[in-house]
Amino acid sequence: MRSILPKLYVCHARGDREKFLPDFTRQCMRRGLVANLERWEMGASDSLVDRIFEEVMKDAGAFVIVLSKQSVNMKWLGEDLDFSSIRRIGDRLIPVAIEACEIPFALRNLKCETISESHHEFMERIERTLSLHISTQHVPVEDNGHSIAGLDRISARVLELSCDAALESGSRFIRPAELPMKEDGLLFSAEELDDALEILDRDEYIRLFSSFGSGHFHFHITLKGFEAYAQECIPDFREKVQRIGCAAYATRNSQDLAIELGEPQLLVDHVLENLEHHGYLKLARLKDGPAVIYDISPELLTRSTGFARTRSAPFIGISS
Repeated sequence: MRSILPKLYVCHARGDREKFLPDFTRQCMRRGLVANLERWEMGASDSLVDRIFEEVMKDAGAFVIVLSKQSVNMKWLGEDLDFSSIRRIGDRLIPVAIEACEIPFALRNLKCETISESHHEFMERIERTLSLHISTQHVPVEDNGHSIAGLDRISARVLELSCDAALESGSRFIRPAELPMKEDGLLFSAEELDDALEILDRDEYIRLFSSFGSGHFHFHITLKGFEAYAQECIPDFREKVQRIGCAAYATRNSQDLAIELGEPQLLVDHVLENLEHHGYLKLARLKDGPAVIYDISPELLTRSTGFARTRSAPFIGISS
């Protein structure tokens, strides 16, 4: 048996999508709610009441109603939502004004949220409301990827898929369009992928590059990003770091080192760059060629060979 958070429905006019949804989705991702999020873009002739009671009322935990100068004049808010419907929906209805506008008459007895810089009170109310409508079901627990400390599930999965692609291609430059949108049953919408990339860029796991200011053209996985992935997702990564550090004394060429150890070139290059970053060695990077390893710290040899002999030496992996 597992407790399941019900669905969170966000109802908005088309013109309010960019004003509200990107930041709200990021807030949901940080709180682990994005998997429960459903977005309803309401047209001028749509009926909010019909959609709620005919389609989703049984599985819904909260309805966030986005109020704006545009939406309050549309049928689905101005005419469709009456006192009787609001009583039936009950505490699941959460209106939020994203700009100064006239509150529909039927909603005036409800607490209307406004967007502050932190969203804290608004998001707390949503979480409380969802928790009141938790259901308990027999649900198989699925592993949709590895957990990476400091990241929500979708951002961690996007980073994992990106690094998997980098290992396969041999390059840490990734085009978002090349990432699978569906993996292990977890579906990423284009908007969710964009939000995850923004979070990863903000926290320096990747560096985003845009094409003429419109959309993400490609991104580069940073040293921090690949290290976070490697420590959680690559089997026996600690041992691999020790082996690479030890072998670097005899093999002073990154390409020969990868061949000798039978490891992907990108992984070997990453470990060497990390060791250089922390002062264990230096690299001379040749144009269109392998890196030359030199000036290796005696401490690296001591720790690497100690690990190889006893498997008890401290891990020489890199933290950010």
